[in-house]
Amino acid sequence: MALEFKNAYAASDEVISLQEMVLEGAHRELRCSKLEGIMQIRKLFQMISNFFNEEFFPIEICWVSTPKNPEEVHKQYSVSVRCIIEYLDNCVFPGTIECHRRDSTTEYVGDEFLIFHPARLMDFIQENGVAWVPGKGAMLVTEIPPSLLKGGPDPQPIVAGFPYLTSQVDAMQKAAQRFWIDFDRQRPPLQKTISSFIADLLGLDGPNRTTNTLAAAIRPDDVPNER
Repeated sequence: MALEFKNAYAASDEVISLQEMVLEGAHRELRCSKLEGIMQIRKLFQMISNFFNEEFFPIEICWVSTPKNPEEVHKQYSVSVRCIIEYLDNCVFPGTIECHRRDSTTEYVGDEFLIFHPARLMDFIQENGVAWVPGKGAMLVTEIPPSLLKGGPDPQPIVAGFPYLTSQVDAMQKAAQRFWIDFDRQRPPLQKTISSFIADLLGLDGPNRTTNTLAAAIRPDDVPNER
């Protein structure tokens, strides 16, 4: 069954650097903290490594660019999935990626010069059973909730019809969408995780009594109490 990718990455034919993807793209698209966004990017590339036979990305999907023109391809370079995972594991952003040259040497390239074509990347991973799902991040196609499959209804917001938005109501709505839509009933999210997420959205240094109250307010009534 085909999937809809209504996300910022694949919305146009523009390219994006690895630096932009890591520092700006994921956490904004998933409405989560930067750390959670980076973890999802890391999960995506680990899934590519696990489920794909290719060691290197096809040149039309990922390439080393020139400083002045990101769409100009340096064909003498190949980019491996392993090297991108190692770059993410180093947790130094901006940083460099080890790229392979056709003469069997390697060279470290700045992450602002490592370019992806998002739409082609989405097609590439979907063909191999992996997806980047709006609001969810990286997951196997077989694990995507039916409501997100093409032709299915969009997830309904838990808080609907409120006449106006305050920063706290907005944070509650985003947290509800992030944690409680299609959640795993065997492993429901922890209240402290949701409270931290709300605190991050509100620009606080960390969770407090107010964010704990907001997190408790959006907890579905039929979820078992935490032990």
